Amino acid sequence: MNFDPHNVAYLIGFLCICVAYLCIRRTRNWLDLGFVSALGFAVFYCLVPLYTLSQPELWLFISETQASSYLLTSLAFCLAFFAGVAPRSKVDKQRAGRTFTSPAGLITVGLILATVSLVFFFYNVFEQGGLSRVYGSAYGGAWANSGYAREAPLLSLPAALFIALGMRGARVRPALAVALILVSVTPLLLHGFLGARRGYIFMAIAAVGTSLFLARILKPRFANILIGATVTGLLMLTFVSNRDSFFVGGDWAIESNPLEILDVREGQEFVFATAIHEAASQSGVHYFGGRYLTVVAIRPIPRQIWPDKYEDAAALFGTPNLEKEGQYVPDNVFISTVGWRQETGSAPGLIADVYLEFGAYGAIFMFVFGLSLRAIERRAHSRFNFVILKYATVGLLIYAIAQGFEPFIFRLLFTVIPAVILLRLTTGRSSKKSRARRSRSISVKEIRNPI
Repeated sequence: MNFDPHNVAYLIGFLCICVAYLCIRRTRNWLDLGFVSALGFAVFYCLVPLYTLSQPELWLFISETQASSYLLTSLAFCLAFFAGVAPRSKVDKQRAGRTFTSPAGLITVGLILATVSLVFFFYNVFEQGGLSRVYGSAYGGAWANSGYAREAPLLSLPAALFIALGMRGARVRPALAVALILVSVTPLLLHGFLGARRGYIFMAIAAVGTSLFLARILKPRFANILIGATVTGLLMLTFVSNRDSFFVGGDWAIESNPLEILDVREGQEFVFATAIHEAASQSGVHYFGGRYLTVVAIRPIPRQIWPDKYEDAAALFGTPNLEKEGQYVPDNVFISTVGWRQETGSAPGLIADVYLEFGAYGAIFMFVFGLSLRAIERRAHSRFNFVILKYATVGLLIYAIAQGFEPFIFRLLFTVIPAVILLRLTTGRSSKKSRARRSRSISVKEIRNPI
């Protein structure tokens, strides 16, 4: 049975609106992970498909049946995800735990992470000739042989969150808090805007906005969230569509319509996701967690210890070599299915990525993923570790929704694990401290709900 893809996209949008309303109604939190996820899903699985379907050139790359099939899978996976992430009545209003920690300790952890991030970012940049050389051409960026050195700037995200939480407890002047937050996210801002990279632009703005909310400098009202989301979306589209002029030494002229990035082509989000879904469906190529295990268990091992780790992982799990970009399905399978070659650097988004990994069983994975986000949200009511995990997830969700689970989970683990270890080493379990020490501490209860 064929379904009109437009109607399926509208159904996904309606579902997202219902879930977003449910999350706000039950949690009263504009930064609830369910609410943020619903907004992201509405953009990438309703608005982007509808805009793409309005272009007649689309049918040169995929058929209407293929588009309908992908959107029906998207609808089923969205239902599974929202079934897991939707807040349960009264469960998410549980009393916050009595966990205390020192504002000075939080600020110390934030400054350590910010220092590591800044040192590695500028070392990588100046090792290769400075900002004008590294970002002197379109889509610039510094490279490092060590993956840890290359990804260290991501620590700016938890650094800003720790500093904001510490400033909230210390009650310092807003100007100082804003200055420290902006300095801590400098690597994200520079790499995002000078390199015209949408993921880093979103992460930087999300880090600054969330930190200002946590530091009580801004209130997370609906108007603020709406304006911030709109401006962020426009900035991302503008920079990505004008990469040829947005770099150090460029004319910085807006020569292209921001929406041109959504024009039909091989690497456009909806086109590529539909093609990956069709190739996996027709060929039966699925990896059943192999790519995700490679990212979580093998990628963190230094290359000095295991030089051929990606080749060995590909042979062990039967996956493509993840070190090579654009390898989702074998080229011969992809070309024989859709008739054109997959574009290097393209990403299919979360739903097509999960479908490629697990097939129809991906619905179970999406449900568990949603449950995990809801569990993080609940635990953030009582534990500082989960407060950081929650807000880091908010900043990184763009990678999951727009690119896939693989880039999201690696960045989340890379940013949160060092942050939690430092928090433990610096502050310990402050709930065991004396009542006098507690009077100078900050409780999770103070930050469990920013509204």
